[in-house]
Amino acid sequence: MKQFISLLGVAFLTSGVAFAQCNKETFAQHKAEAEASRKKASSVGGEWWMASMPNPMKNADEAAKAGKYEQACELVQMVKDWGELGYAQALREKNAGPRF
Repeated sequence: MKQFISLLGVAFLTSGVAFAQCNKETFAQHKAEAEASRKKASSVGGEWWMASMPNPMKNADEAAKAGKYEQACELVQMVKDWGELGYAQALREKNAGPRF
């Protein structure tokens, strides 16, 4: 539990650290990084956050099409952060089970 709380603390600290620059030219790269992080989490069953927000990448694409690149990058940064956290949590808890 302490590890989970410290992991959440890191998430809140890093969520404020957004991509250095987000505009029409850099959005595709940021999106690719977030998608790679999401796939990495998915590879170990760490996409626990998808139930609460199932389409963040779709929402990011819509924001980018509307020219709202800051909003789009906030969404892809969130996906990247949550992917990294989900991956770490899944690995840490892979052998968890009942303790009788």
